[in-house]
Amino acid sequence: MVGSAARQQYRLEHSACGQCSTGFETLQCLRRHLSSVHFSQSLVDRWSVGNVCSLCRKDFSVASQTPMGQWMLASHIGVFHNKVDELLKSQDKWCLEQLDRIES
Repeated sequence: MVGSAARQQYRLEHSACGQCSTGFETLQCLRRHLSSVHFSQSLVDRWSVGNVCSLCRKDFSVASQTPMGQWMLASHIGVFHNKVDELLKSQDKWCLEQLDRIES
């Protein structure tokens, strides 16, 4: 079992964005960043129909009328459904689920 100090140190060292090196305190924040900044278009193109999440049918039509609309839909798909992890794996990028095991 990994102690809490070691777990905290590991998280701080490994929760940086592999695309732009921005650091994050939690994997949830890193997933949100990846989903909304680097993989937004891919997530929306692959897992939505218009402004609706094709995975759970959540409608983001009202949100789409704001500048944050696509960001909200992409974040939902990437974080709530963990699809940003799937994209990372398919592109042979680093794997966030390994970090989840250590953070837990």
